[in-house]
Amino acid sequence: MGWWAAATSPDVPDALELTVDETALNAGDRLRGFVKAPFEGRALITVVNERLVDYKLITLEKDGSTFDFKVGADWGPGAYVLATALRPDAGEISRLPVRATGLKWFSVGRAAKVQKLKIDAPEVTLPGRAVDIPVTVEGGKPGEAMKVIVAAVDEGILNITRFKSPNPDTFFYGQRAFAMDLRDVYGRLIRTEEGTRGTLRTGGDNLEEVMVTGMRRAADGEDEANNMFAALSRTSRTVALIRRDIVLDETGSATVSFDLPDFAGKLRLMAVAYGTTMLGVGEANMTVRTPVVAELILPRFLAPGDNAVAMLSVQNLSGSEKALRIALDAKGSAVKLADPDMSAITLAQKERRDIPVVINGMEPGDAALHLALSADGIEEIRREWGITVRAAWPYATKRTQAGIVPGASHTFAATDTSDFYRVTTSGSLTLSTRPNLEANRMMRELNAYAYRCTEQTVSRAFPSLYHDQLSALYGDMPVSKTDAANLIDRAIVTIMDRQKSDGGFGIWSLLGGNSPWLDAYTTDFLLRAAEAGYEVPDAVTSLALNRLRSIVNIRNYQYPHAQAYAFYVLARVGDVSASEVRYFADHALSKVNTPLALAQMAAALHHVGERDAAEKMFIKAYKFSRPKAYYSDYGSSIRDNAAFVSLVAEVMPNSALVADLSDVLERFVSEKSWLSTQEMAWISRAAASFADDSGTNLSASINGDKVSSAKGIWAGTIGKTVPEGELTIANEGAVTLRAVKLLRGVPKAAPEASDNGLKITRHYFDMDGKPVNIAEVKQNDRIVVLLDGKATIPAIRDTLVVDLLPAGLEIETTDVSSLKFLPDLSGTEFEDARDDRYVAALKLGEYRGWRNNQIRLAYIVRAVTVGDYVQPGTFAEDMYQPEYHTQGAVSRVRVVK
Repeated sequence: MGWWAAATSPDVPDALELTVDETALNAGDRLRGFVKAPFEGRALITVVNERLVDYKLITLEKDGSTFDFKVGADWGPGAYVLATALRPDAGEISRLPVRATGLKWFSVGRAAKVQKLKIDAPEVTLPGRAVDIPVTVEGGKPGEAMKVIVAAVDEGILNITRFKSPNPDTFFYGQRAFAMDLRDVYGRLIRTEEGTRGTLRTGGDNLEEVMVTGMRRAADGEDEANNMFAALSRTSRTVALIRRDIVLDETGSATVSFDLPDFAGKLRLMAVAYGTTMLGVGEANMTVRTPVVAELILPRFLAPGDNAVAMLSVQNLSGSEKALRIALDAKGSAVKLADPDMSAITLAQKERRDIPVVINGMEPGDAALHLALSADGIEEIRREWGITVRAAWPYATKRTQAGIVPGASHTFAATDTSDFYRVTTSGSLTLSTRPNLEANRMMRELNAYAYRCTEQTVSRAFPSLYHDQLSALYGDMPVSKTDAANLIDRAIVTIMDRQKSDGGFGIWSLLGGNSPWLDAYTTDFLLRAAEAGYEVPDAVTSLALNRLRSIVNIRNYQYPHAQAYAFYVLARVGDVSASEVRYFADHALSKVNTPLALAQMAAALHHVGERDAAEKMFIKAYKFSRPKAYYSDYGSSIRDNAAFVSLVAEVMPNSALVADLSDVLERFVSEKSWLSTQEMAWISRAAASFADDSGTNLSASINGDKVSSAKGIWAGTIGKTVPEGELTIANEGAVTLRAVKLLRGVPKAAPEASDNGLKITRHYFDMDGKPVNIAEVKQNDRIVVLLDGKATIPAIRDTLVVDLLPAGLEIETTDVSSLKFLPDLSGTEFEDARDDRYVAALKLGEYRGWRNNQIRLAYIVRAVTVGDYVQPGTFAEDMYQPEYHTQGAVSRVRVVK
């Protein structure tokens, strides 16, 4: 029969030997097996998957016993055989175990339902054209209608992520986790014996197989050499193509066509076929290249003023010597080739030559480099590479304004863009007879914000919920309706990924810390997005509301400002009683220290029907000034004022407070140069609350051309609806006209070094801790960058540090734990190594007895591309008090061979 048994008893006494004749069976076959325990007795043989499907009791002989079952059609894709052996007279003193267990998996119908697919791809094919790839079920007709999905993906990407090709065979028909629990009454069956009491011991290494669960994963060779945290280089061009639902014909064949892009490398072809009951799986490789392979090795980006030495690598694989004619040119104004003329070169078969190409960064923007390569006997080869020229310092905004009384006029000087890179400039003119909160500017700034903690994600998307209202006021917005909808959808997905099991939201990630106030703010956004028709799962909002309920139930009002917001959100959706809101308003008032929290309490009272109490609370909030203390609510006076306007307009739209607060808010907006994401989001929401008002009719002329607006606000874009030259604005209405002209762009001149509340110095070391002169480094040198600074003002809290890289350097890793020469580094809430910058967020300041004003961060870079580059200065700011910031000095870095 083919049975076998070990010559000696098992090392572990409570594991028995269990084998089955065949592990791949079909319905109707006989499942035959053999079991041997360290003792004679009885054995219970059970067949289980997610349920008990069959069982029998057999007698165990000294040398083992056999068993068999008929495989049922309802046994699914497979099942376990579980054997439990019981020794008679369990109470007799013996060193042998009283029961032993074994487990074995077998599949049912797997071989008949899974077909192998043959992918007949060419070994080598040309880029930039279509390729037809036959896919066939091996063995001929599949027996039922089937469709196939084929993907062609860059092997380099797959190797980076260690991606394994899809295998639905394993998913549908592979071994399942053992889903049953094993219980016995072992302790109740042992008779009392003379002697000392023994210790109950459970054992059996093989029982680990029985207790396997879905939370366990096989190690599969994980060791230091397989470290997923190693530095990985991203490829400059990626390919991922897919063709879906291609129907196989009666012979089990289909032809899949791919339009290959301009790409050189290896593609992995992965095919999955499926039918009603059958599957097919196949894999193949295909190399995409031209007879002469040309690759331009570029830095990941450039900055204006950079001079990079890229490398054009050319290899002849045509089969014979070739005299090559090469032409390389740049499209667009962002870059310029220092010497675009290429001499003809001759390459022998398999010979490779590297040709240096000097590329100058001219102005911010995207550029394309086009290569044309020709030789006798081969088709002309054309390749294209893209590169971005990134500004080495931030955008700047020039703002001029004027008040024009009825019958008067004001002249703005012609728009001068000479101080800016012209391709980055944008300008607008806004006329208003009502408070102008410049929501169009706020949305533009929010959309350009580069960082994405949960607060920033929500604040970027929140104004987009009011796109229609803001468009009614300002006309064309800097973000289209479609882009606004996409922004909201992406924000929802990001937020969902960060939701914790208690319903709260991680500040930077799921595993990061969270904030009760931010939980309320995020839930407020999700509920309003759902009300606006966006797809927000009920489970997400339900869990978030549960989190708010737990916040409002925190005793002693430890988080009064977060609790006020949570009560407001719950009251707005009718999920809290009036008595609960009244009780909080009566007992927590002494702990509430911000106008926003008072206004949220007032709005909550209004939503539960306490109108008189709400009005009194709004008046109290109106008279309240925000103290300088820190309340973990991302707040400021201007944020509180903007939110106040939104809340009053929501529940008491006819209140005189709206007009008074709007005037104050407009003054804040016109006077403050630095605004946080919180401030800009709430200012936009405040502006949207005016959309339903008719306002004061605006009537004016621009250089004699009449403009008007019944809403009281008119906005135009300079260079489109507004001339770029001198502008004379005449007020032809009956009330004072406010005129605001904005010009935004990247300055050509580097910003001066400045410190306001923060100081940071950048230091460079080699890997042994010796100082490095960064003005000139050698290609392939590894350099440790240490950012050492501090906050000089105690009020600074939520600090963001951004260290822009020179283009010739690339971040290798942020893991510097092995470098003992570095000082103790600051703990970060978030850290990111991007193509062009290092970013970190950390908490500073003093809060509940904890004090930290020191900034120490480090990362490792490698000098990659030879050239002469702009070294931007390190920038840091308090994200919610951005007037506190530091801008480092700009210098230059040379990378030499």
